[in-house]
Amino acid sequence: MSNNSEGKIKVEAGKRYSWCNCGKSNKYPLCDGSHRELEGIQP
Repeated sequence: MSNNSEGKIKVEAGKRYSWCNCGKSNKYPLCDGSHRELEGIQP
């Protein structure tokens, strides 16, 4: 899991984002779909 020390992310108006809950995303704290490779983990 990456650590964003500033606690900030850049987002674009009008674009949808999903928050990562599994901790496996390469775009953490945003979801990149990595949870699909894990059994029993849902977004």
